[in-house]
Amino acid sequence: MITFGRTDEVNIDIFREFEDFNEYNNYTKKSIKIIESLLEKEYFEVPFYKRKLCWGEEIVFYPFTDILFKIVCTSDNDTSLQLHPRKNETWYPLKTTTIFNGKKWISVPENKKIVIPKCSVHCMKVNGMVFEVQDNSLFDNEETLRIFDVNGRKIDNYLNYVLPHNLNELRIEDYKKNIISDKDIFLFLISGDNYYGENKLESNKLYFVKKENRKSLKLKGRYI
Repeated sequence: MITFGRTDEVNIDIFREFEDFNEYNNYTKKSIKIIESLLEKEYFEVPFYKRKLCWGEEIVFYPFTDILFKIVCTSDNDTSLQLHPRKNETWYPLKTTTIFNGKKWISVPENKKIVIPKCSVHCMKVNGMVFEVQDNSLFDNEETLRIFDVNGRKIDNYLNYVLPHNLNELRIEDYKKNIISDKDIFLFLISGDNYYGENKLESNKLYFVKKENRKSLKLKGRYI
């Protein structure tokens, strides 16, 4: 269960105030009428689109809050060794996933989460899969600085953006489910029997549930 980071309510009007956003949020702007109609419901499955990349594929859920959600699958190669100077991320492994923490490779099981503060060096090895939660930067397309890339993409001199004493380290923590909240929530369902009222919810889907309707959830399976 994930609540909003900096805001308590959805503000879809921001997508009318500006002409252009980054790639992720432009999908929302183009589909604003669909998002508005969904927000009238008690709960709904968040729409998504897929991106094929040199290291694999990501499924991006249309953002409409200050949080962006993805499923990242490194089916073809490692990601770049990278950092984000302004963006925080958290990865929830959907299977045992090997990551580089800036010092060594670590295999992380499904019952853990990987907390990646801004300015943390990180990389995901091939054959990994995570559910990713990150700060939603509305406008910044180039917020990823690559330090090394096995796929041959452009390398950035990250020291032009981040001083060495500002670098952070990622953390691996236990993941504990918590449905107690006084806010609207997002739920990513992984497996098992999960219901909204009498309606069974599908696995590998992201749902948005309004705060006044949380009591209708019956969650017996695995979820984030």
